[in-house]
Amino acid sequence: MKSLIFRVILLCLVCFLIAHSVNAQSPHELWYSQPAEYFEETLMLGNGKMGATVFGGIDVDSIYLNDITLWTGEPVNPAMNPDAHSFIPRIREALANEDYALADSLQHFVQGSFSQSYAPLG
Repeated sequence: MKSLIFRVILLCLVCFLIAHSVNAQSPHELWYSQPAEYFEETLMLGNGKMGATVFGGIDVDSIYLNDITLWTGEPVNPAMNPDAHSFIPRIREALANEDYALADSLQHFVQGSFSQSYAPLG
């Protein structure tokens, strides 16, 4: 009988401690004094496939949506420069030496003929 009472008290104590630790956690919240005015000031929402961001103010706001499958241009050409990886160390060296013109000219060998980017969904 003593063992049963001890187990019940121990179980109640453990449940109390678990409930207290959950309630003691600080809430995760972000609070700002003004709305984001530009796209670069926004916080992104998404799951890796779809994304959204909201900015503007009370009178006017903009909502940008995006999807991973929405691109400008055509699919990547699989026959692009097979030696593209060999230019990466030279590009890094040019950037370290602050020779941005050389780095820009070398990156075209890595990038390919067309640079494609995400197009906004809405």
